[in-house]
This record gives sequence, structure tokens and C-alpha cells, in this order.
Amino acid sequence: MKRLLQFLYRYRAFVVFMLLELASTILIFNHKLYQSSASSVIGRILNFISEVKNYPFLKEENVQLLHDNAALRKQLLQKEGSIDQLYAATPTQYNFIPARVINNSISCFKNYLTLNKGAMHGIAPGMGVMSAEGIVGRVKAVSDHFSTVLSLLHTSVRVSAKLSNSGVLTRYSPMARK
Repeated sequence: MKRLLQFLYRYRAFVVFMLLELASTILIFNHKLYQSSASSVIGRILNFISEVKNYPFLKEENVQLLHDNAALRKQLLQKEGSIDQLYAATPTQYNFIPARVINNSISCFKNYLTLNKGAMHGIAPGMGVMSAEGIVGRVKAVSDHFSTVLSLLHTSVRVSAKLSNSGVLTRYSPMARK
């Protein structure tokens, strides 16, 4: 251990130089990464990294899914009629495509997400992205198996909405500066 500390002290300028080079390379790579995260090669790399990082949390996620399924089944049982009648009475206006976020930025001015679904799954640029909690963003770029989404935290995202009580259409920019 003493020899390691002596080595680091002797070559401290070189070590600092290498750390700064590494940091700058990571910053450049991250900027380029979000510009082209819908490409197949980068999408596959991000998907692998996401799977490795999320593996320890699968048990918690499965428990949450079980609770959500139970709550939805309870709601269906409280409705009158069978499931087929329930779906027949509801007009199908939207196509919901389940996807998983494999990469996400939240600390920049231009935040992006990468989804594990692309054109082969029915995703197209301009589509909206939502979760159980609400709006997530809008699809910007699509490859065959991956798509890049402008997050709601992106500075140029604009959301149009219709107020249910009055029917007024509004445009909202969450990051607009006043």
C-alpha cells in the first residue's frame, strides 16, 4: 500500500492529467450519445448497461407490478359486466406500446430518454410518451429497435392540452423562462 501511495505521489501530475482526460472524454461521449442514442449500436450498448444496472431492482419492480395488477383487477371487478363488454364500450382511440427506458438524463438543459422499442414495434417520431404518472415526453428519433425521446425536462419541449371543464386548448412549455 505504501508503494502504491509513493507511486501516485511521484506521478501525481500524470494521474491528474489522465483523470481530466477521462472526464472530458466522458463528457464528449455523453453529448454525442444523446444525439444518436436511437442508432442500433449505441442502443444495444445502452440496453446492456441498463439491464446490468436494473437487475438488482427486479424483485422490487415485480412486487410493485403485482400490487398494480391486483388494484386493476379489483377495479375491473367493481365495474358492471365482463371485461369484453368493458373494452367493447370504450372506443380505441390510442395505441399503447409498452416500452422500457434504457437510458435517461435529468441534469442537463437538453434531457433525453432512450426507449427499447423502435420502428419495428410501431414507434414513430412525434408520438407522445407517457407513464402511469403522466406525460414523459415526445419521440424525436427512431431506429428499428430503439427510439430517442425529448424528455419533459428538455428546454424545447412544448405540450398542448385541453382543459376538460372549459374545452380551452393551451400550450405549455415546462422549461420556458419568464
